[in-house]
Amino acid sequence: MIKLELLILKLLLVLLISSCSFFVQRDKVQSYKSTTSKIDSKELISNVEKLINNKVTFIKIKDFDFYKLNDKDLFFVYVWLEDHKNIHQMYKKLSFEVKDEFIRRMTKSFEVNDQERIHYLSKIDFLNTFDKIPSSFYSVRYNQGDTAKYLDNINILVNSKNSKQKGEINVLLASFEAPNARLGGIGEYLSGILSAQLETLSNVNYKEKIKGSLITPFYDFLKAKYSEKAIYVGMVDHYLDGNIYKSSIYKISDNNIVQYFVQPDPNYSYMRSNGLKIQGWEVFDVELQTKLFNIMSNEAGCLYYNTALVSFSSLYSGENGNDFFDILHINGKFVAYSSLIQKKYNLRRAEAGLPKIGILSTLHDNHPGNSFDKSIYKRIGLEDNKETNTNIIVMMNENSHLVNFVSKTTEQETLEPSFWPDGNIISDSLKNYMIKIYLYRLIMVFYLKILMSPKNLS
Repeated sequence: MIKLELLILKLLLVLLISSCSFFVQRDKVQSYKSTTSKIDSKELISNVEKLINNKVTFIKIKDFDFYKLNDKDLFFVYVWLEDHKNIHQMYKKLSFEVKDEFIRRMTKSFEVNDQERIHYLSKIDFLNTFDKIPSSFYSVRYNQGDTAKYLDNINILVNSKNSKQKGEINVLLASFEAPNARLGGIGEYLSGILSAQLETLSNVNYKEKIKGSLITPFYDFLKAKYSEKAIYVGMVDHYLDGNIYKSSIYKISDNNIVQYFVQPDPNYSYMRSNGLKIQGWEVFDVELQTKLFNIMSNEAGCLYYNTALVSFSSLYSGENGNDFFDILHINGKFVAYSSLIQKKYNLRRAEAGLPKIGILSTLHDNHPGNSFDKSIYKRIGLEDNKETNTNIIVMMNENSHLVNFVSKTTEQETLEPSFWPDGNIISDSLKNYMIKIYLYRLIMVFYLKILMSPKNLS
């Protein structure tokens, strides 16, 4: 009986200590004079609880608009979500959304030098070392002009000369899939490439080391899985549809592979042709991996991701200032627009004294009907194209330094003129650009090590 009482006392002591830790943090928060919230935090919690209990698979911003809360009320909501995160994965996901908003508020406070707010927000655990996070991005200066030509009116600002360790090649693999977000074969294929690249880092026989990293949309199911593991890297500006958005970049490291995630700007909105409005995080909400195609096959998710990922590849300098990317490896038609944007960003990098980023594209889909309207050029900040519409595979091919096929069958079909509705629409251009190398594991290591060395890029 005595042992049981001692055990209960120990348990109560542990609970008391953890409670004290929370109340100390909460009391620090309560002392801050904040603006009045535009909505009631308890009512907001009640509403989201009802939605989850009713097994709603998607929660939209309009149903959980915590952006209207002041800092103190937002913290109250965050603590409540953290307390319930083991009940349902949706609470984990929403807790991450609130955490990202706090990071945005802290970033804004530093920009305007709001010391009172900085002092308050720094009391929150995940923000107390925010001022010590090193800048991992080059700054960008936007010269006022035609916003439709955003990429012609920016300057990349570099504070110091950048140099990399000889023989080190940083590759950023871009796709709408990943080994932990698979729909078809691209996720599996990326897993094989990354394994091969890791081999160059551990094998002393390779003089040139290839460090491969992934970039992926931060889908809702990934947020639920990595909400506690994801580390904030920084924010990147990118242009879309007349606006400059700020996407948060997060990263995880799993089995020595670094994966970056694009978290949407809450100010982003897009009206679909069916009249449905998409806002902020909703652009990457899919619920299940099997529905990834639904996101990237619509212009909202596709264009947002393409513009954000290239801003990241072009402006990322690394924590030490010289860990920038050498190669952007584009995988699949849903990230094909990034070749256009990266080509323009390379001009801005050259003006800043930075090396151009090599553009490698892998053809996974050779369907001849992949065309897009020329209005997309203007939407992503580029000059108009004279063509009425453009085949997306031709576009990706012509804007890449190197292009290869995912398989021999794909190559044979694509290079056959009769395969294409317009006869020779793609065959000749492909023969000028394509390299007949197939992505088997060991061959890919040799391919990246020798052919994709920056010194071999024109």
